[in-house]
Amino acid sequence: MIMPSPSHHQAYQVAKHLTDLSTISALEATSLYRITSLTKVISVLNNRYGFAISKEWRNDHTGKRYARYFSN
Repeated sequence: MIMPSPSHHQAYQVAKHLTDLSTISALEATSLYRITSLTKVISVLNNRYGFAISKEWRNDHTGKRYARYFSN
């Protein structure tokens, strides 16, 4: 696993978040970092930087499904 450089701003922010807190959702990525496509950033981290990130589907309090990503 290679940490993205700060010049790859979104990948760096998500990698740091996962390193510090080990989990993130699309809503958190949008509200904290203004990232509108977390799936794309996760894909870049997995494929380009060698991160091992898994996805788990959950339901919120209203029953709406969402993905939560975990660093392994």
